[in-house]
Amino acid sequence: AYLLLIRMNYWGEPLTVCAVCEKDGGFVCTACKQVHYCGKEHQTQDWKTHRKVCKQAREAKEKGWIKVVSTPGDESKKPAKGNTVTVHYTGTLVNGNQFDSSRDRNKPFNFPLGLGRVIRGWDEGVATMGLGERATFIISSDYAYGDEAQGSDIPANSTLIFDVELLSFKA
Repeated sequence: AYLLLIRMNYWGEPLTVCAVCEKDGGFVCTACKQVHYCGKEHQTQDWKTHRKVCKQAREAKEKGWIKVVSTPGDESKKPAKGNTVTVHYTGTLVNGNQFDSSRDRNKPFNFPLGLGRVIRGWDEGVATMGLGERATFIISSDYAYGDEAQGSDIPANSTLIFDVELLSFKA
């Protein structure tokens, strides 16, 4: 079971690379519209891997964001609006391309929660985390950067995936 592919228009959005072989990715997954392939064969080959992420991206599009907990935290200790939270994170696109990581820099990221200093998906999602929790957030473009590209790493209208760990918070 696989999705039909649509050939991208050369006069429309720039072509991207195939998620399997990194050649011209002129076909796009019709469900999430974010993962590209050079042809039906590679889309079929990648479908078992892509299917779960694609489904989560569609669900995030409907809800704004979803959270998948990998390591539970202390549910009795959650940050409040205005608290300064400290997190480690890795950010990737739906196609698996990493665009940022505090872990790679070995420098945790701090921000005031709920004050709009980060994308909406982070403000809302991190507020649901218990101390020590590690979770994956799948965040729709509406709760991230919308139709604004962020440099060359994050295209406009991208669903973003963040692996986030809540290290600490303080008032």
